[in-house]
Amino acid sequence: MATIVRPEVATYEQYIDGEWVGAENGETYDVINPSTEEVMARAPAGTRADARRAIGAARRAFDGGEWRFKTQQQRSEIVLDDKQAHAAYANFARVTATPEEVIVDFALNPNPFQAGRQEVRVTQRLIMNFYTAKRLASALAMTLQRHE
Repeated sequence: MATIVRPEVATYEQYIDGEWVGAENGETYDVINPSTEEVMARAPAGTRADARRAIGAARRAFDGGEWRFKTQQQRSEIVLDDKQAHAAYANFARVTATPEEVIVDFALNPNPFQAGRQEVRVTQRLIMNFYTAKRLASALAMTLQRHE
């Protein structure tokens, strides 16, 4: 099967010394979805120089900053920026999987009680690895339990 590249594929950068940068040589590589063989993103093809720069920045941050005095919980704190998140309402979800990932499709079914065959247009697709899917399942279960 030939690799398909979509024009809307995101290109990512690496976070080194407090800024998002590409590889020193400007090269990238395609991140391939193993189930469809489509290019799902592009990532910087980091070089040794990039790794040395990142290691040096990490060493300086650890030695000269407050990082080494932080607890594990403080070091792993995640702050979400959802300003550019796309919100979509869905009353229909389908979960499928490949050997490598879990796929959740979301849709809005305008006639959820209609009898017989009906087409529902999928508007959002979430693809994640199994580790992320397990965390999502756990978070959903806890949220539902809190609200029951």
